[in-house]
Amino acid sequence: MHEFSLATEIVEIVKKSALNAGKEKVTAIQLEIGEISGVEEPALMTALDSLTENTIMQNAVIAVDRPKGMARCKECQTQFEMNDLFELCPNCNSYFKDIVSGKEFNILSIEAE
Repeated sequence: MHEFSLATEIVEIVKKSALNAGKEKVTAIQLEIGEISGVEEPALMTALDSLTENTIMQNAVIAVDRPKGMARCKECQTQFEMNDLFELCPNCNSYFKDIVSGKEFNILSIEAE
């Protein structure tokens, strides 16, 4: 389960950022996890819950933005929504595409006091 590794990194980054800013408690975290990133949100949240217990992040509200998967066909330039990485272009059935969005995995903001 790679979500535990991702959660560990999130916790380390958030704690370090808060402590460097002289804060004692993290109250909210805004994450961005693309729909085709391969990250299972429930597993990530479970890992975050266990890793933040008894830390400055305990009880922080974690909100998640979920950008849709979007691609642009390299053959016909059609931009289309995709639910997985193996979808064909709906216009020309080509497999060749550039991912425009949906693979993001970012910490957008941290609120602390």
